[in-house]
Amino acid sequence: MQKTVETAKVGDDWTVKLPQDARKTAGLKRGETIVVLPLNRTLVLGKISKKFLDSMERMGARKKNISPSQVNDLIQKVRYSA
Repeated sequence: MQKTVETAKVGDDWTVKLPQDARKTAGLKRGETIVVLPLNRTLVLGKISKKFLDSMERMGARKKNISPSQVNDLIQKVRYSA
């Protein structure tokens, strides 16, 4: 687990460069997709699996408004399914 708090700046083109230690801690590789979860005035970033991303895309094709409980159910399904 990371022991220090690191910061990143939002660039002119709205990009954010993640600190190297944070990328290493998350096991994030170049080109991978991350999830961005807005919570009030906070953004939570997280690494997601290809399986989870594919499932979310399939859900989005069927339904435009996905509730937080549906997202949580999908996370549990992906996390604990074989």
